[in-house]
Amino acid sequence: MKPNQVVEARIVADDGQFLGIISRNSVSSDSISNTVGSYGSTVSSTSIFNSVGNYGSSVSSLSPFNSVSSSPPKIVDSNGNFIAYLTKNTIKTPRVDPDDLKDFLGR
Repeated sequence: MKPNQVVEARIVADDGQFLGIISRNSVSSDSISNTVGSYGSTVSSTSIFNSVGNYGSSVSSLSPFNSVSSSPPKIVDSNGNFIAYLTKNTIKTPRVDPDDLKDFLGR
């Protein structure tokens, strides 16, 4: 699945933690494009872009960057309906690759 197909969808970790909205809006507090916000910062504990955090590490089971995770974040619509997994794990389908999402967002 292409990142442009999930714009304005939400990312939710397997443990229920909200991880932001997929948006190019860099000023919205919920956008993963906001590089100083809770969901887009490279130092925030709730950001998929924090490479040492639970939600961004390549070894955390909750991270989209763990290629063998069985519990990656889900992309859901505004009503909470499942759209796809956000994951490097090619076994999980449908899925959006987090590196493709980063490219799409210009990160």
